[in-house]
Amino acid sequence: IRELFRLMQADEHRAHFQSLIHTHLQENSDPDAVTEAAIRRVFANLDLDNKKHTPKKWKLYLSLAASAVIALTLSILFLPSLSVRAPNTLSKIPVNDVAPGGNRATLTFKDGQTVSLDEQQVGIIVGEKKLTYTDGTEVINTEQTGMMSLSTPRGGTYQLTLPDGTQVWLNAASTLKYPSQFDAGDRVVELEGEAYFDVSHRPLAGSQQPSAQKLPFRVITAGQTVEVLGTQFNISAYADDGDVKTTLVEGTVRVAPLDRSSTATILKPGEQSILQNGNITVKKVDTNTAADWKNGDFRFVDEELQSIMRKIARWYDIEVVYVDDIPNETFGGQISRDKNLSEILRILQLSGGIQFNIEHKKLYISQ
Repeated sequence: IRELFRLMQADEHRAHFQSLIHTHLQENSDPDAVTEAAIRRVFANLDLDNKKHTPKKWKLYLSLAASAVIALTLSILFLPSLSVRAPNTLSKIPVNDVAPGGNRATLTFKDGQTVSLDEQQVGIIVGEKKLTYTDGTEVINTEQTGMMSLSTPRGGTYQLTLPDGTQVWLNAASTLKYPSQFDAGDRVVELEGEAYFDVSHRPLAGSQQPSAQKLPFRVITAGQTVEVLGTQFNISAYADDGDVKTTLVEGTVRVAPLDRSSTATILKPGEQSILQNGNITVKKVDTNTAADWKNGDFRFVDEELQSIMRKIARWYDIEVVYVDDIPNETFGGQISRDKNLSEILRILQLSGGIQFNIEHKKLYISQ
C-alpha cells in the first residue's frame, strides 16, 4: 500500500492519478461500482513505463486493488489537492453529526473583566491604548493595562497581533497571556495549548543602527522556555499530550527546560524539539505537519490514532470513548478542518479496521 501511495504522490504521476480517480467517481455514484475491475482500468491507463515493472510488481498492484473502496478513498485523503470527494454512501456511520470549530475566543483583562470576541472576525490587534479587530472595528473602549489573556475554547481558534507586531495563531483549547505593552527590556508571553508565532524584529529602545542588538522574544510553556529574535515556529504544549513540541519553520530558536535539567538546544529550520520528563530530543520533521492547522487543515504523518483523536476532540469539542483496546495503528494524510466530523471519520474508518459511532457529542471507537 505504501508503494501505491508513493506512486500517487510522485509529481510525475499525481495529476494523472487525480484525473483517473475523478473520472471514475463522477461515472459511479454507486459504491458497489467501485470494484477491482475499476482499479484495473485505472492502472491500465497509467503510463508508468511497464518495461520497468516486473510481473511480480504488477501482481502487487492488482492485490492492492482488491480492496477498491479503501484504495480509492485513501487516494482522496493522500492527494491533498484533489477536490472531488467520494460519495457519502461509501460508509454508513451512525451519526449525530458535529460541525467543525470556528473563530471563537474570550479576552480577559487584569481585573477579571471578560469579553467574548466576535465570531465573524478572525483576530484582534493590540495597539497602544486601543484594541481592534483585524478589520479596524473597535473591540472594547477601555484603557486597562497590564497582563491580558486570549483563550480559545474546544472548537475555537483566533488570531492575535501583539503590541510589537508579532502575529500569533491560537489553536483550540489554548490560552496566551501577554502584556498590553512590552517594556524596554524583554518580550515575554505564556502559552497553554498550541500556537503558531511569526515573531517581529524589534530594535532596542533608543537604537538607530540597523545592526543593533534585537530585543529577544520568549515563550514560556509548561516545563520550557523558547527564546527567539525574529522567526516563525509552532509550539504544542497541551497537558494531555504529555510533552511539549516546538517546530521551527524559519530562523533560529533556543529551547531550554525551565528547571535547567538539561542544556539548551538550538533548533534549525525543519527541526522539532520534544520536551518529555525534563529531557529534550530533536528530530527532522515536515514543518507543514505542525503548521497546517492554522491554514485550516488536519495533516497527519504516520500518527497514532490516540494522537489524532485528541486533535479531533479539541476541534469538534467532543469526548472520545474507546470501547475496545486502543488500536495500535498509524495514519497519514490531509483533510480540511472545515469538514463535518462524519466526513473525517468516514475516511479514517475506510483506511483501517476501526468503527465509529457518534452519540450526543461522544465519539465511541471500536474495532
